Amino acid sequence: MNKKILRIVIPVLIVISVIGIYIVKNNNDNALGNSGSDTSSATFDLNELKKEKLPIVLDFSSATCPPCREMEPTLHKLKEEYKGKVIIKSISVDADVKGIEDFPVKVTPTLFFFDEKGNPYKPSKDIDIQMIEYSSKADNKHIYTAREGLLTEDEFLKIFKDMGIK
Repeated sequence: MNKKILRIVIPVLIVISVIGIYIVKNNNDNALGNSGSDTSSATFDLNELKKEKLPIVLDFSSATCPPCREMEPTLHKLKEEYKGKVIIKSISVDADVKGIEDFPVKVTPTLFFFDEKGNPYKPSKDIDIQMIEYSSKADNKHIYTAREGLLTEDEFLKIFKDMGIK
C-alpha cells in the first residue's frame, strides 16, 4: 500500500516542483528584464537606429547576468542624461528578438558602439579600455567595435568623449 502511494506522490511532487520553478523563473525574468531597458520590441533593426544620425550604444544583456544588472542603473542614467545626443538601446538575449543573430555576442554584457554616421566606432589611442574590433571575413571591412563585460560610468564617459559626444 505504501509503495502505491509513493508511486503517485513522487511524480506529483516532481511535476509541482517543475511548475513552481517555471513560474519563479518567468517572474524573475520579467522583473529583471523590464527595469529600465527597452527590450519590449520583437524585432531589432540597426538600420532604423542609424537613421537617427546619432551615435549608438547597443547593450546585449541577460536578466540572469549579475554584471548586466549592475550596469543597468548606469545605462539608464546615461540614457536620460544624453537623450538626443546618443541612442542607448538595451537588447535582452533571453528574449526572442529578431535581428540580433548577426551580432557576435559570446558573453553578456556585450556592448557595440557606432558613430553618428552609423559606422563602427574607432577608439583613439587615448582610450585605455579593452575593445574588440570585428571585421568582415569577405572583405576585411571593419563592421563592429565591441566591449565584452562591465563598463563603469567613467569608462562610458571616456568613450562618449572620444566619440565626440558632449
